[in-house]
Amino acid sequence: MIGRKLHFPIQKWSVLEGLAWTVAICYGVSYLYVAFRRITYPYDLDFIEDNMLMQAIQVSLGKPVYVPPNADFVPQVYMPLYTFLCGWIFKVVPPSYLPLRLLSFLATLLTAMMIFSISKRICNNNGIAFCAAVLFLAGYHTTGGWYELGRVDSLYIMLTVMGAALLAHGKESHWKLPVVGLLLALAFLTKQNGLFFALIFALYLFFSLGWRVSAFAIPFVLISAVPIIYLDQNSKGWFSTYVFKIAYLSPINVQRVTATLEHDLFGSMVGLTILFLVAGISLFWHKGGKSFLMEPWNWFIGAALFISLAGRASVGGNRNNLMPAYTFLCIAPALAAREMGRWREGYQIPARSGLYILIVIQLVLTSLVPKYPFGFIPTSAMTNLGDRLIQRIARIQGPVLVLMHPYYDLLAGKEPAVDIQMLWHARRRGEEPLPKDFVKRIQNHYYAAIISDESSFEEQPDVHQLITTYYIQRETLIPSEDPPTITGVIVRPKVIYVPKQH
Repeated sequence: MIGRKLHFPIQKWSVLEGLAWTVAICYGVSYLYVAFRRITYPYDLDFIEDNMLMQAIQVSLGKPVYVPPNADFVPQVYMPLYTFLCGWIFKVVPPSYLPLRLLSFLATLLTAMMIFSISKRICNNNGIAFCAAVLFLAGYHTTGGWYELGRVDSLYIMLTVMGAALLAHGKESHWKLPVVGLLLALAFLTKQNGLFFALIFALYLFFSLGWRVSAFAIPFVLISAVPIIYLDQNSKGWFSTYVFKIAYLSPINVQRVTATLEHDLFGSMVGLTILFLVAGISLFWHKGGKSFLMEPWNWFIGAALFISLAGRASVGGNRNNLMPAYTFLCIAPALAAREMGRWREGYQIPARSGLYILIVIQLVLTSLVPKYPFGFIPTSAMTNLGDRLIQRIARIQGPVLVLMHPYYDLLAGKEPAVDIQMLWHARRRGEEPLPKDFVKRIQNHYYAAIISDESSFEEQPDVHQLITTYYIQRETLIPSEDPPTITGVIVRPKVIYVPKQH
């Protein structure tokens, strides 16, 4: 039954299948339209994007990345692969958000194509495979609009799904296991959560193949360890400080787990969650516990659910943490369709119609989010506001400190400085003193102006006191004078400070 194509009776159920195809096409086109509009926007869509770009520029210039906190630059607390790839791209093209977003967008499309291929292989049905792939694209809204941002998430997801697909359908091959080790090592070098996926992959392989797991584990360890050891030694320990120590300082709030279960897994993702549960229960009922444990996608989806819940439990964990769970749950329709082949004929037709109904419901649920869809699209008015703000910064005589948007300085022809939100992280969530060179610059009126978004990072008591002691607020910007970010934490420049006159 597993390998047999599912035939849905045309005379009774073609309407439901046609409805699912139609709705899926509409949502797929909607995502592509929004993505194309966002990719070409010249300013930051998310407040993390700015520093990701600055780190890639740092790589392209051959400057050290993992350096002690200072007034000029502090790195992200993510693993290095994404920004290093973008930095190498910047050696041949001018720096901008476009290459970063294109890399994430291509990773998103590749993930969708892999979901189609995985689903087709599981259930051998083009319609379900197509709907599964579009469900992933439509989940862009559910997961907060992160797919094509200049951030690590989409590349990390793509590498993980690629490794999972190769492992699920090729673990018996001698050459595929080392390739899976390579892919999971690259996923880990993109985002720290890749390590947990690698551990689950290793456990599954040990359970199913015994000590042949070494064919996966050895390449993973070697490919992961070499760059990590090199970067840590070359940075005198600052690499591990940022990506392993500082990155995990956020406190855990268990109530966020409950909220994620209620509002996401059994709310905005409930169609996929139901299909996964149905597939798992059916497999256990018909084939027993051993077959349930031998199903690789139960392991992979379970790992993705745990990672997403853990990420959302962290204070500050945004909706991008839902991406692993949502992405892997998009395999659930194919798993459910395959299981229906085991059911008695009298139950198959109603179940298959229910499958398509749940697919349509899940697609609709992805749009029941704030701002859908046009709130995710930057407008030409936002571009004009950004252009005018850059021109204004360029007219200021002397250095300008744009606390949350150092790339604005670069666009204005000025020397960029540290991103204050990354400085907050580097100071262990604002608990450690500000860097001496940063304090000295403020005290000496090094900057002709300081532009603040008045975010929580800038409103830290020591930062606010330092700035207001030596600078005075000259102007409050109104929303029609600068562009806001529109994904994640919403920020925009609000206040201009100038040096106090003695």
